[in-house]
Amino acid sequence: MTTPGAGPPRRCGPTAAALLALLLTTGCVPDEPQVPEPAWQEIGLPAPPGPPGRIALRDAAFCDGRWYLAGGVFTTDDGDGADDALGAPVGAYPAAWTGTDGRKFESVEIRADTYWGGLATLTSIACAAGRGRGAGVVAVGARSGGAHGNPRVTTFHGPAGGPLEDVRAATTLFGGSEALAVNGVTAGPEWLVTGARTTGGAVWTSEGGARFTPHDDDPALASGGGLDTMPADAAYDAAAGTWHVVGSAHRDGRVAPVPVAWSSADAGAWTREDVPPPEGYGSLERVVVTARGPLAIGVAGDRFGVWRREAGRWRAVTRFGDASARDAPGIAYVSGLAVVPGRVLATVSDGARFALWSAPDDDGPWRPVVVPETPGTGADHLLTVAARGSEVLLLSDDESGARAWTTTWPAAEG
Repeated sequence: MTTPGAGPPRRCGPTAAALLALLLTTGCVPDEPQVPEPAWQEIGLPAPPGPPGRIALRDAAFCDGRWYLAGGVFTTDDGDGADDALGAPVGAYPAAWTGTDGRKFESVEIRADTYWGGLATLTSIACAAGRGRGAGVVAVGARSGGAHGNPRVTTFHGPAGGPLEDVRAATTLFGGSEALAVNGVTAGPEWLVTGARTTGGAVWTSEGGARFTPHDDDPALASGGGLDTMPADAAYDAAAGTWHVVGSAHRDGRVAPVPVAWSSADAGAWTREDVPPPEGYGSLERVVVTARGPLAIGVAGDRFGVWRREAGRWRAVTRFGDASARDAPGIAYVSGLAVVPGRVLATVSDGARFALWSAPDDDGPWRPVVVPETPGTGADHLLTVAARGSEVLLLSDDESGARAWTTTWPAAEG
């Protein structure tokens, strides 16, 4: 399903490089040395076992010497030639890939025994190293449908390398009349999924990765005190032994949302933390733990905002880019956040197109990075980034198909 008017992807070449040089010399970004262009190498992905169709990519994770890619396959029909009301292909099934070197991948076997699990697209994946009860891989998938067309969420679980099996669960675990949102999964001492219910912010936790328990009544996470809360992403700080969840909230008397964060030592009892709000729209949408501690990125007014947590407090660091593209078919948001040695990488959409930006981890300036493709914003479109050490994976998706690239991040900047 695509958004009308989104247009085909723009492939970077001399024109894109010239536009980037123009940005760097006209004051749109600081007049400092340009981030060197990475040498991107495209990755070929094998077709998963199943009906042929368009591969979709949504997320990537790395642990214990192995990469995982998550997504699905959109087929031309469901066997009867039927399309949905918007013309999108009805047929779809989950898919995942794994590889040890970031350049060669093989399909992961997926055993989907439930109806909605067999139709899901995997939107988030995480993995945990080791051989204990909590080791392995967990993915979250969803497919909209049923009487009201709501997303039907399924989790998948399995050992390193697969197979992944969908986990049978009551509809009300993630859905039902109190459902609002289910976001990504993160690995730590336990597995954690962020989202929201009609009561406000919620998380779901699992010790082993198969069975999740909802926490939708924590007074700090849930709406209250004049705030309607919506967690978006999570990260675990192993050095501090602390979970960090970020998101946004609507405050009584204010139209635009404000950024909010939470922390917890056990993912069960949470503390709500104040985050300096920008003028206008404010949200935290992605969070990572760098060598200096937690760092979050979201939207701050008409630009993208960066916040950092130090000494138990969040502070606003800087803003970059443009989050207010005119006549944009979508809204501005942060689609990916990753860490390489000494730097942070973020993929963002200004509402019209996606882009990759980079900044040093010492709160230096953010600059755009040349990438092989900058897909237009639209339904089922994406550009996201993941990293382990200096190895970076870039995932791109649009109506023409999904592609993946890898690069070793340049050791010398500027």
